[in-house]
Amino acid sequence: MGIDKSLLRSTIITLRKISIESSFYIWLSRDSKVWNAPNLQSESNNQKIPTNNKKKSRPVENNIDIDCTVQREKVIERHASFINKGNTCYANSILQILSTIPSFWCQGSSESGPISPLAKAISLNLSLLKKRSSAIDPSNFLIVLQNLISKKTNRPFNVNSQQDVPEILQFILDELKGTSIIADNIISTSLISTETCVVCFTESKEETKHDIIRLDLSNSIRSSFEIFLSSKNFIGENGSFCNMCSTLQDSERTIRISNCGSILIFHLIRYLDFNGKISKDNRKVNIFSENLTVPVKVDDVVTLNKSFKLRATINHSGTLNAGHYWAFIKDRATDSWLKCNDQSVLKVSFSDLSNDTSYILVHASC
Repeated sequence: MGIDKSLLRSTIITLRKISIESSFYIWLSRDSKVWNAPNLQSESNNQKIPTNNKKKSRPVENNIDIDCTVQREKVIERHASFINKGNTCYANSILQILSTIPSFWCQGSSESGPISPLAKAISLNLSLLKKRSSAIDPSNFLIVLQNLISKKTNRPFNVNSQQDVPEILQFILDELKGTSIIADNIISTSLISTETCVVCFTESKEETKHDIIRLDLSNSIRSSFEIFLSSKNFIGENGSFCNMCSTLQDSERTIRISNCGSILIFHLIRYLDFNGKISKDNRKVNIFSENLTVPVKVDDVVTLNKSFKLRATINHSGTLNAGHYWAFIKDRATDSWLKCNDQSVLKVSFSDLSNDTSYILVHASC
């Protein structure tokens, strides 16, 4: 077919990953009501759904008027909230965004081997989101998180103190990846950075893996992502050491994505350090579309465009040392956006996502 060996090898690896993930998604949805299709089953058994011409009552649940005469009407399902235990809004927001990417957080229960206490705590709390009408107490998750970070950093960690979400989220991602053989492929993105000397044109390449990609702030997510992938020039003292020239030279740096999983997490850089003084960039970020196209260049041979859709954001108001976090999440059951602010869960419009507080963004492949 005219396919070279490197492209053939990468294609085989990609197909293998798709096969593993597809098998997992089927397992994950084993209890989903979507699989039952009772209407189709009735038709296959030549059974007619009984009808009643009498006017039926219209029950009200959670202030939602439900018409029982409409068989296929979508009912807005409940989505529980989390209790703020005292400056734990960061943890509540992280739990809410994790609920939108079940392919990552509940991978441990489908695999053999030990499951970490953190994975168990996350699974327990998130499994209650669609079952509870009252707020969930996340104390078990907070205790496990406190013990984990204290052990990792070798110093006491207080869950009731102000925290920076990207840092805490990275601890959680690292722990969940460590308990799963497929989680790393789901969440990690491989970047190849190429620096070219402008004098001798010698190239040096470095490949790194990232769970959270930091983006400079711009007027939109798409613009921030394009800036991240654009070429950048470094001159003078900011140049790079060239092994061929044996001296510091001006250079050009390019970044390309060589591999990415089904989940992309972006961290918008709002806090800047100017001579030891931290300031916050409160520019509004416009989210014109839920979709994002990501170019993935395979083995320097061919570029594949992967489509991702926005699933959740974590927002932050205030300063680095005194602020508040909340989350916007896409409820796929109702195809609506929800604002999850500790014990408050409200339905919002898509336009509400364009604001000056967006901080973390979670995209999932379409």
